[in-house]
Amino acid sequence: MSTTGSDISSGPISVARDAYDAFARGDVPALLAMLDPDVVWRAPEGVPWGGEHRGTDQVREFFAALAGAVDEAAIDLARILPAGTDRVLVEGVERYRIGPTRVDLPFAHVARWRAGLITEFTDYTNVLELRRALDAHGRA
Repeated sequence: MSTTGSDISSGPISVARDAYDAFARGDVPALLAMLDPDVVWRAPEGVPWGGEHRGTDQVREFFAALAGAVDEAAIDLARILPAGTDRVLVEGVERYRIGPTRVDLPFAHVARWRAGLITEFTDYTNVLELRRALDAHGRA
């Protein structure tokens, strides 16, 4: 899959697919390579990796915090849709395991793209159930 191009169908959607594929493989360096150096990455507040992260170093820290708090994290994609000429909307389910507890959370992610790189990412997920599981296992 190409990670560059100006056509919405081959550009942002392809970049998004490649990024989610890298996450699924646990290949954080490959995912970081798809981000603009000045990326703005927003995750829901209320979890250890939540908040706004600026730049690829802070996004790397985001993934380290996520990995340190959960035993498993996976994403099941439902669809990736164009949202204008430079954004995509991604829907699916985030799946976590904290100890024996499994938490499945429907999500919407919005990613903005420029020159083949993701410049903004925002995760719109209600993390209350996840926060409860983290609290129950002393990981919040």
